[in-house]
Amino acid sequence: GLRPGSGTAFRLTGSSGGTISPGTYSSITVSGSQTLTMNPGLYVVNGDISFSSSGQLVGSGVTIISSGSINFSGSSSASLSAPDSQTTSGGVPGVLYASTSTSANSVTGSTGMPVSGLIYTPNASMTFTGSSAVNGCTEVVALKIRMTGSSSTEANCAVYGLPQYGSVAGSAAARLVR
Repeated sequence: GLRPGSGTAFRLTGSSGGTISPGTYSSITVSGSQTLTMNPGLYVVNGDISFSSSGQLVGSGVTIISSGSINFSGSSSASLSAPDSQTTSGGVPGVLYASTSTSANSVTGSTGMPVSGLIYTPNASMTFTGSSAVNGCTEVVALKIRMTGSSSTEANCAVYGLPQYGSVAGSAAARLVR
């Protein structure tokens, strides 16, 4: 479960890569120019997830549940996909990242993120700045979504049965009305 600080801290630095398996972590940090590969399954992160410099995150069939925030900066990138409806890996079909935190999430710099799945942060903001691009099937539910510079997102989510909305440029604004 989500218990802040519990689990093992995972840190990858330097220029060599690494692989991580589903489980409970207190944080995940990648800095430098290495690639972190996530095996398919459910990851519970009881803290923050941070990628900086030119670090890369790669994984298919991955669900990350967090009590912290997620931050990508520099020229870091992520190529991730959520489990589909046929999953047997333990992940949640269609859900890539979900957080209970009120801390801000961000994708900044020249970050590239071909990701597929739902990013769900209903208690926190999600900011895309610089030339960050999130493409593929990316649907974001957040307390506040901010897009500046030439940042953009798009959703092509037929594989998950989610509605299509085309692409949204940094100058667009959307609001959920209750």
